[in-house]
Amino acid sequence: MVDEAINNPLSKQEFVNAQLSLISSLKREYQKEELALFVGAGISKDAGIPQWKELTNALLAKMIASRIKDKGTEVLAQHLDVIIELAHQNQEDSPITQMRYIKGAFTPDEYNKLVHEVLYSKKPKANTDLLNAIAAICTPRRNHIGVQGVVTYNFDDLLERCLRRLKVPTNIVSCEDDISTPDKLSVFHVHGYMPNKFY
Repeated sequence: MVDEAINNPLSKQEFVNAQLSLISSLKREYQKEELALFVGAGISKDAGIPQWKELTNALLAKMIASRIKDKGTEVLAQHLDVIIELAHQNQEDSPITQMRYIKGAFTPDEYNKLVHEVLYSKKPKANTDLLNAIAAICTPRRNHIGVQGVVTYNFDDLLERCLRRLKVPTNIVSCEDDISTPDKLSVFHVHGYMPNKFY
């Protein structure tokens, strides 16, 4: 598919037509109530939630600072940046591997508190155009559900805050014990859920 796009690029009109066709398909699925949304980090970026690299860098810095402090030593900020860069160069490229490496350095409670601290450090606001638009299409209209559910790869609760503001009943599913219910919009947090008021 990538080779096709590179070797046979669409003209501007073909590109517009392809987009309109996709939008029409989405509308049909929405009207048939067979639409599920899959969203990622991009929906929270404008609100101030860190992207993956920013999150892992901040956690890595905290991990290194913690280990150095345990040894009774302090490190200057400029040296910490160099250490973080060296640590990134010596790790596998997989973001999951990086997070496992960081997570392994802390107790579960310490890790959760650090992730929460970094996620909400910029005091993100759940009032961006994109979050509001996603919440709006998830709002049932005249006994029609529209969107069946939302699958998110984010830890944050910004979408849920927008949905609450619009009075959309939600059901958070983030672990095996959570159960989806037909009377509420299920929001599936596949990597876990860490709302702002977690601690």
